[in-house]
Amino acid sequence: MLIETAFCTRDVLAPDKFSSWREHISQSHVPMDVEGDGTANATVSERVLALGSVKLWTMEHSPVTLRRTRKLIQQSDPELYHFSLNLRGTMGLASSGHEAEYERSDLVLHDTSRPHLIRAVTTGGEDTVRGTGLFIPRKLLPLPENAIDSLIMRRLSAREGIGRYSPSS
Repeated sequence: MLIETAFCTRDVLAPDKFSSWREHISQSHVPMDVEGDGTANATVSERVLALGSVKLWTMEHSPVTLRRTRKLIQQSDPELYHFSLNLRGTMGLASSGHEAEYERSDLVLHDTSRPHLIRAVTTGGEDTVRGTGLFIPRKLLPLPENAIDSLIMRRLSAREGIGRYSPSS
């Protein structure tokens, strides 16, 4: 069964926009600490399609920093792989002692069971960051740990090869 949910800050009163977004992220994805400018101008638009236990999401939002700590993982660990495609802006990701930056049309895989920090920033005078991705239960991809480790945080370009993606905006 296909279940769709949506969230948009235009439906939220100005003083509550950022706090509503923080609460939404922790409930719809995985519990995370969310930091931004915290203003009433927080812009977020998200659509999530639940395809059984896999979730497909598309989100456009103001710049933000997301932090998944060991404490949050201990409180709730849904054991998911997070595979995402950056469509606008730059994403910085730090996890397991590694740091990497992902630009438009880069793919990245990380594990929600590992502490990580994501910094989503705008580029080129744009106001929002945009991306799409999948949350996939780890049990659906029973791969050896070392195989996954070689892919975690590895920048996979969608600008070349058979999977080339050319964004129009």
